Amino acid sequence: PPPPTAPGGRPPASLPTAARFLIPSGIPLSCVVRNGFACPLPLRWACLWVVATACTGTPRVVDLRPDTDRPDLPVDTQSEPVIYVSTSSVDFGSVAVGEQREKTLTIYNTGDADLIIEAVEVLEFDSPFSVAELEQVQVPAREDSGVNLIFSPVEHGPANATLLISSDDPSSPGVEVDLDGEGIAALMQLEPAELTMGPTWLGCSASQSLVLYNAGNTGVLVTGVDFESDSEELGFALADGNNGPLPWSVAAEDTLELGFVTHQPVDSEPDAAYLAVSAADELVDDVRVDVLALAEPFGERTDSFTVSNGQVDIVMAVDRSASMDHYFPAVLADFSALPDTLGGLGLDLQLAAVVNDDGCVAGSEPWIHQGFSSAQAQDSFQEMTTHQGSSSYQERGFMLLEAALSEENLGSGGCNEGLLRSGGGLHLVGVSDEPDASVGDWSDYVAGFQGLVDDPDHLVVHAIGGDAKGSCASPYSGFLDAMEATGGGFVSLCSEDLEADLAGLAGTMSAVTGDSAREGPYALGAAPVPESIAVSVDGADMSAGWSYDQGSNSVSFEAAVAPDAGALLEIGYALWPEDCDQSGL
Repeated sequence: PPPPTAPGGRPPASLPTAARFLIPSGIPLSCVVRNGFACPLPLRWACLWVVATACTGTPRVVDLRPDTDRPDLPVDTQSEPVIYVSTSSVDFGSVAVGEQREKTLTIYNTGDADLIIEAVEVLEFDSPFSVAELEQVQVPAREDSGVNLIFSPVEHGPANATLLISSDDPSSPGVEVDLDGEGIAALMQLEPAELTMGPTWLGCSASQSLVLYNAGNTGVLVTGVDFESDSEELGFALADGNNGPLPWSVAAEDTLELGFVTHQPVDSEPDAAYLAVSAADELVDDVRVDVLALAEPFGERTDSFTVSNGQVDIVMAVDRSASMDHYFPAVLADFSALPDTLGGLGLDLQLAAVVNDDGCVAGSEPWIHQGFSSAQAQDSFQEMTTHQGSSSYQERGFMLLEAALSEENLGSGGCNEGLLRSGGGLHLVGVSDEPDASVGDWSDYVAGFQGLVDDPDHLVVHAIGGDAKGSCASPYSGFLDAMEATGGGFVSLCSEDLEADLAGLAGTMSAVTGDSAREGPYALGAAPVPESIAVSVDGADMSAGWSYDQGSNSVSFEAAVAPDAGALLEIGYALWPEDCDQSGL
């Protein structure tokens, strides 16, 4: 503080030029003149510099004596107010969010005139510091007044502000005081703060871990984790296996794995959810993360069917002995005319060929159906007629058919399960260039096969071999007899137009089809994502009345709503992904 003015002195009208260079710019000259009058002459220039510094308006701060609440203040004899404050900064320390702490700042008037405190305000907007109360606006000479200050933190972490005290002290009209404090609170954050998953292929699954971070400066007790979704395709697995049951304690600046959001899409519609975490302390805000999950099909396919006019099951016993090597290439080349024609007639077809003694259908397909292309049908027939087992049943077509249609092979878990269907026409075809050498009479075999169908008239035997005259291959005795007895058809191995004759045989078969198989099953051409299957009949969507069987990979209808014969049935679906690894995309 400036030294007291010597009594009786008069301030000089002006200062020497040299003194003016010692006074920093912006300092009131009147203050320097008034207070510099007391400077001793021998030390006048140094003294003026001290006086000038005192006139800058810098806050006057006093230190209290340890044995009293009042400071030793200089005596100012001028008839002016002089302001002093008890400290240049107020530190409120650590205060919990939601609570407050109050401190008092003392304002002293060391002058001889009353001090008018014009304003006490916090300069920063929306500050956690505030002025609660000012004891008095007018402070008499040699008196003091208290200002009550409050720190009410609203968030964790340090807080700073500036308090401005405005008065009518001409030397220090504005005094600033630093305000400091720290808010104590937990602050929950979720990582990631927003979550977008995918797009994930339909039929695959994806997961994303969620981590809780306490960004505050005190611990928090987690009491609830709530997951809400608009779809069953989104789920959340709580990590209580690692953390134990709720509640969970999370220290300041520590993390905790909450669990995993899982997405198993079955359609291409976006799925949304949110996860919210709540704490025991009501002053700790809940934290929430919004989840958006996207999906797309790995591929798409539509299988089309013309609802059949009837159901046809065909089993062919093919002789693959050495003598058939002369004829078989032509049979293989023109074979597709048979299933192509049957499919074109709107028939529900299952066709298989057997060559091995066990009667099991060989190859990758259990049977050929009307949805096969010509190339697919030919490739499958070639696989089925490739000899792999023992050869004692070659040239014994009836015995080979008996093995194929045995209860063991047709039953549950058998190699030909599903080959023979109820209610349809059963057509048995023998293919050989020699008479049938099966043990027993052909009529006994026919009688046994008729027992496999609902109506004996639904059993028809056909022959592809030599005719009765033996003009080409040897007469196909046995099968020619069964053919005549059941009304079947014949194709000569020596035909000049084998393709046309096989198409004609298909026409003969179409006369005995049994009941129309409108209900299905309709075998799909690829593995679908079951929930993605969409069915339409003649262009109209059909949302009910049908079901999908994963074992047979087929769609079937309820009898009451099965499509009419000749209707166009379309089954669209998303393809089941071959590999769910999408990391390289």
